[in-house]
Amino acid sequence: MEEKIAKDFLAVRNYADKILVMKDSTATVDLAAQALGCEPARIAKTLSFDVREKTVMLVCAGTAKVDNKKFKETFSTKAKMLRAEEVADRTGFPVG
Repeated sequence: MEEKIAKDFLAVRNYADKILVMKDSTATVDLAAQALGCEPARIAKTLSFDVREKTVMLVCAGTAKVDNKKFKETFSTKAKMLRAEEVADRTGFPVG
């Protein structure tokens, strides 16, 4: 289901020919880098946070870490990542 949503989103924007469906798992940064034959830093990962009961998603390099001080300066609250079981409910997509 999630794959179809992503494919439809990209197809409407004329990116259907850019979609790669991998036979190997890409559920983690390291697995995605292995499957694509690149460095983990070249993989984009999404981190999901609760900010005053709203979901904030950050897309960053696979090796990036959240700078808690910058997060607090930007969002005026401490970084609180969603628990794995919350992610699908709040974003529509499961972890991985």
